[in-house]
Amino acid sequence: MNIQNSYAAVLTTYNSEATIRSALTSILAQELMPAEIFICDDFSTDRTVAIIEELQEEHPNIMLLRNSKNLGQSQRRNDAVSAASSDYLIFFDDDDKSLKNRANLHFQMFKDGSDLNYVSSVKVYENGYEKSAHNSHLASFRLNLDDLVKYLLLGKRFSDSEYFVPSCTLAMSRNAFLGIGGFDKNLRRLEDVDIAIRCAAAGMKFSFSEEIGVIRSSTLGDDKGKGIDSSYERILLDTHKSLIGSWAYLNANCWQTVRKLYFERKFVRLFLYTFFNPIIWLQLMKRIKNVLGRLKHDFSS
Repeated sequence: MNIQNSYAAVLTTYNSEATIRSALTSILAQELMPAEIFICDDFSTDRTVAIIEELQEEHPNIMLLRNSKNLGQSQRRNDAVSAASSDYLIFFDDDDKSLKNRANLHFQMFKDGSDLNYVSSVKVYENGYEKSAHNSHLASFRLNLDDLVKYLLLGKRFSDSEYFVPSCTLAMSRNAFLGIGGFDKNLRRLEDVDIAIRCAAAGMKFSFSEEIGVIRSSTLGDDKGKGIDSSYERILLDTHKSLIGSWAYLNANCWQTVRKLYFERKFVRLFLYTFFNPIIWLQLMKRIKNVLGRLKHDFSS
């Protein structure tokens, strides 16, 4: 496939004064430089915008879009894409660092014919715990919708392979992005899971790279962390209920409640809910490895 190595870097931000400079610098350090850099600020109230404006003086291809109110990262990304003219899009987060070869990895996969593709990543938590999100290799393949929904929403692997879909590791052709209407603006979290499912439903071709392209940071804020994701899990479960099945849907809702109580640190209610819920006990042994891993990174010193 003969394509031009031209892309728009899309970075969304909100109150990220501690990390925005590093995140933007990693875009500017790409071996394959973007033709456009769009930063969409979601009504930050700290020094985020001032730091971006400082970098703009040195790099005039940085374009800053500012919201007059907080709209959420899905709407921010959609607005930035609307302003872009490049044929390809690479998405970045305001608290992550992309390795300098990341854009090259994406374009290798675009040349294989994918509509959207992902690099692997490593997530680093504030307590020093690290978790790898290491993809299996996949080149320009149409994923089975039922398999993907059950994998992303229920954790049921459909092969020995693993695939991770955080938006901070995602690149898409602009035509593919616009063709499915972009991110769901009603989802402030887990919009990455939703867009992957909708792309599979549309028959788009996925690629995944085994190579690490992003070092992700686990930071807390008004719009992330502290179990905020759990409030959107049920929306996704309800949206895709027909592809999950009644028993799996009931089971997933029980675990969603467990996660919500856990992240809210309501441990007494969590114990009582778990103790009196046979569905949780039936599934606990199957998930014991994941449960112990979660406890390790949350409570290790």
